[in-house]
Amino acid sequence: MKNDFRQEWEDSYERLENTLFYPGEEVVRFVNRYIRRRTGPTSYSKEFDSKPVFLDLGSGAGRHLVFLQENGFFPIGLELSAEACRQAQALMSSRGIGEDDYRIINASSVNLDLPVESVDYAMSVSVLDSMPTATAVRTLQLLHACLKPGALLYADLISQHSCREGVIDDSMDQIVSEHHEAGTVQSYYDQEKIDRVFTGFDLIRQELHTRVNANGELLEARWHLVARNRQ
Repeated sequence: MKNDFRQEWEDSYERLENTLFYPGEEVVRFVNRYIRRRTGPTSYSKEFDSKPVFLDLGSGAGRHLVFLQENGFFPIGLELSAEACRQAQALMSSRGIGEDDYRIINASSVNLDLPVESVDYAMSVSVLDSMPTATAVRTLQLLHACLKPGALLYADLISQHSCREGVIDDSMDQIVSEHHEAGTVQSYYDQEKIDRVFTGFDLIRQELHTRVNANGELLEARWHLVARNRQ
């Protein structure tokens, strides 16, 4: 496939297609189940000695950066779209979060350049399936290097059961033809592809969530993964 689709994502964020303000339910569940649970307005099931570094891969307009910062983490957002970065900075500012309390990097995931073993946790929400497979493979290699040994990663991926109409190449990659996210790439995942792309990680949770209509017809199918960085 061609480039990193930077302009297509700029256009999408300028159309406010992915300008969201609330954290995803599965992200909240991941943090509460695998890291620490919030037990009150200002209390948690365990205390941090220092703020863990949490990388949001494809941080978009900043909804998860806000959630992470407000729950005791130091969030780092890696985002391809400059417009999305501007929206995220505006959101953080609107919540009274200072620039010293987070970091946003405007770059492609294949240019992820954080110090080795410097990141405690990571997430990828609707991101690894919005890039060519080859890009995802390289991204996971770089992520493996910057995560601490044993660090946890949450990721969700669109399943091969949710394929759109149109041409899909041998890597299960497809150019989006609909108006929403037009011209970007959609990359579908089956079990074989998950195992291949997530080399360097051990899957400790893997679920396929499906959504159907009243007639039992499939509307959407997405993988939800929790993976541990292999030592």
